[in-house]
Amino acid sequence: MLIGFFLKISYVTDYDATNILNWSGLGYYMAKSLADQNAEVDFVGNLKIRRTLPLLIKKAFYTSIGQDFHFYGLPILPVSWLARFKPA
Repeated sequence: MLIGFFLKISYVTDYDATNILNWSGLGYYMAKSLADQNAEVDFVGNLKIRRTLPLLIKKAFYTSIGQDFHFYGLPILPVSWLARFKPA
């Protein structure tokens, strides 16, 4: 471990990562592991996915051809969440 090394981390999820019952505890244990390494973890959770018209059309298309479409796997999500926060 590095002496004098301190890390501040914002742990951003669309669920409550402090609840061990979410995602079989994966988010909880990942954050706990970071905190065990002397990192200050700031939890930002329960962020909602904005379902825009293009995404709803895409979901309707995939549903019409018999495939699943899940909003939470989209690469645009972290970018849209980042836009909600301003640097301190």
